[in-house]
Amino acid sequence: QKSQVWFNAIKYNNVEQVQQMLSEHVGMRDSGQYTIQKTSDLVLIQIPLFCGIHYAILYHNLEVFKLLLPHEANSLILETTLIPTTKKSKFQQQMFMEHQIRQQFERADVKFYNYVPGNSSIIDLCVYANAVQLLEESIFFFEERDDNLVENVNSKFQTSLMVLAAANRDLSRVAANHIRILNRSLTFSNALGEDAVYLACLNGNPILLNAILTHSRMTNQSDKLLRLIEHQKQHKKDISQIVYQPDQKFVECQQLLIDFNCITAIQKANENIKREKMDSSDEKMKKQNSSTSEKQINTGRTSVSTSQLLRTNPEHFSQNSYSRQSIVDNSSSFFHPKDEVIKNMQNRKTQVINHQISGPIESQVQNNTIVHQSGIGQGGLYNAGKILKEKK
Repeated sequence: QKSQVWFNAIKYNNVEQVQQMLSEHVGMRDSGQYTIQKTSDLVLIQIPLFCGIHYAILYHNLEVFKLLLPHEANSLILETTLIPTTKKSKFQQQMFMEHQIRQQFERADVKFYNYVPGNSSIIDLCVYANAVQLLEESIFFFEERDDNLVENVNSKFQTSLMVLAAANRDLSRVAANHIRILNRSLTFSNALGEDAVYLACLNGNPILLNAILTHSRMTNQSDKLLRLIEHQKQHKKDISQIVYQPDQKFVECQQLLIDFNCITAIQKANENIKREKMDSSDEKMKKQNSSTSEKQINTGRTSVSTSQLLRTNPEHFSQNSYSRQSIVDNSSSFFHPKDEVIKNMQNRKTQVINHQISGPIESQVQNNTIVHQSGIGQGGLYNAGKILKEKK
């Protein structure tokens, strides 16, 4: 069949042939039966309702995967299925296996396989198929387009982040590098009370757990995470008890949870201090504003009182103004002791001269110095004598 040529070209990573058939076969799903056939160079696996991109993931064919990614990125796994793997993983769950599939596994000597739930995305399938490089490419593709397919929920009621909780270290490192977009489904919890944090602790995945806790703390989602952990207890799922195991990976998970709680508590304390400082500053500002407003009101009242005084009693204001002006104008009549002394001396001098002209002068000569009773010096007496001679 022509469809099998298309799917085989993808399985063999024949890029040129895939490019030639792309426009005609893109989005096509396999209508064949579940078969596993060993060849000299490859084990050919046929899975019902698989698309070309699903086979590219199953065979880790990066080049063909990149070619198909823009066209079939949103193609989901429609039915629950099993895929052969090279080693055992946590996805190898005990389940009812059809007799025909069991025979296929025995015939092809398949010892390890992974369970793939229906409605799984290509991100999920990359995890189940342990396709590390393709997982990187697929998450990056959705991240660039801000696609919400990362929030897809499979038939086990698990998001891609929850599926990655059981992944190995290599796959978990890829998830940690893209935790920003994967953490969109952080708060999703199924009917069993399972969420990404719980499953990361249950599977002892410190790499993914650290990425989730760190991103939640950096994006201020710590409270959401703490509420999620409290919600787990309603389903009798206490992660503090789950991680209490001697295995090193569980010890690491336990320490991460302790650190997260401590750091979250410190952050809350710092936030409370900042909030108190802001409240105190706001209160101080309110008091200052209130004081300023009160001063402005008082100033306004004073201005109003003065203006009212001018309007209600203008005569009184005029009289007071005139009185103040009179005081200023008569400032020259203010008494000064020096002025009084000079005035008295002038009066006495005039009296002495008048007395000398009209009557005898009483004087005494002591030590050849003429002293006048009125205290006038020698020059004054000489001038008085001269006037008497002229009169005679």
